Amino acid sequence: MKSFGTWVPRQLWIGITNRCLCNCVHCLVGPSLNKNGKTEFTTAEYRRLIDEGCSLGFMEAVYFGGEPLLRNDIVELVDYANTKGLLASLFTNGVMLSKEMADRLKGAGLNMCNVSLDSANPATHDRLRGLNGCFNKAVKGIRYIVANEIKCSIWTYASKEDIRSGLIDLRNLILLGKELRVDKINILFPMASGNWLCSWSEMLTAEERGNVRALHAPPFVNFEFPDEGDHCSAGKVFIYISPEGDVYPCPALSHCVLGNIRSQQLNSILRNLINNNAAGSQSTCSGECWINKRNSDDRKFWSKSI
Repeated sequence: MKSFGTWVPRQLWIGITNRCLCNCVHCLVGPSLNKNGKTEFTTAEYRRLIDEGCSLGFMEAVYFGGEPLLRNDIVELVDYANTKGLLASLFTNGVMLSKEMADRLKGAGLNMCNVSLDSANPATHDRLRGLNGCFNKAVKGIRYIVANEIKCSIWTYASKEDIRSGLIDLRNLILLGKELRVDKINILFPMASGNWLCSWSEMLTAEERGNVRALHAPPFVNFEFPDEGDHCSAGKVFIYISPEGDVYPCPALSHCVLGNIRSQQLNSILRNLINNNAAGSQSTCSGECWINKRNSDDRKFWSKSI
């Protein structure tokens, strides 16, 4: 899409907070979890961001965290994006998806609710999320969302344990998704970012990714990389803005700052993205996240830098 002579991605991912009730082993927020709360944008600042995104030609506003439902103004911001003509969606761990919250999100015009489930086994999910009772609350939340006829997807990832167990848990999660009547399930591959910044042993090999892709069954079961030749969407389909206003091609690429919307216009930052090919992955990334492909020298550098 083009606006004012500048191409823009379709989705504007807004990191609305780094606060969260969970403490996930694989959290993309990493060491920033539950920190820097005082630097979060105000409601008015987010409204201005939505205004600018709308004027540039973005089509979707995606609220990301942390846990977006911890923001007291999340329903208001969903409603504001909706009234500006943007499709509004959010990512959530589901813990705060009460019937009342689901009803309010419905009234605000939420288009899609993406709920994270790391396992079909309640004990495993709660352990990976660092919060007892997380699974049951998330499943209840999904039921409330589906009952309100809001589109709902389950987001999960394929782990080394899934490989060792013959993908039993992932298969069970797909069955659970069908039982809950969600619209789709998105399976990610592990990314060397956040809490897993240097956890190279957690990354899947090409052979392991191929084994997991046996579950690919669109439109219900989807992958960001359904084939080893597929390239990522960072900086092309979406861009990400952190709670501090830093702009990245993707929340996983925490080292690739394009600018900050507190000191720059989003339009100029987008020009920087295009002119400098800042996503990096556009020609080199295929099959999995670009950051997993660092060579041994890169890995030594990143290990020292944290």
